[in-house]
Amino acid sequence: MVSRMPLDLDFSDDYSIYDDPEAVVYEQPRRGLTPVLTPVPNAIRLVISVRERYASGGAYQSGDVKWLLPANVLPQGFAAAPGGVVVDSEGARYTVLDHTWERLQKIWECNCRNLAIAFN
Repeated sequence: MVSRMPLDLDFSDDYSIYDDPEAVVYEQPRRGLTPVLTPVPNAIRLVISVRERYASGGAYQSGDVKWLLPANVLPQGFAAAPGGVVVDSEGARYTVLDHTWERLQKIWECNCRNLAIAFN
């Protein structure tokens, strides 16, 4: 019988090796209440690739970005959601269109659009 070793990989600190991390604030809107503001000191901004834009069937546009929000720097119980807003260090506001929880890396992956640019 072959003994098996458990595969116990932890990629939760991988965000620390990315280039150009950025301090942002995540705003979670609440109906009729002040939004919940969550500082994210090590967010990563990525451009949504042409391949991803084509595969989305028009849901993503040029100028859309993907924000990676590492769980290690977020409060316990944090959950990204469509309609949330990522505010970058220059004050630009990116509305979350959809999100994915990357279980292995422990990162919230948020596809976002700057509505001020999209609707001029």
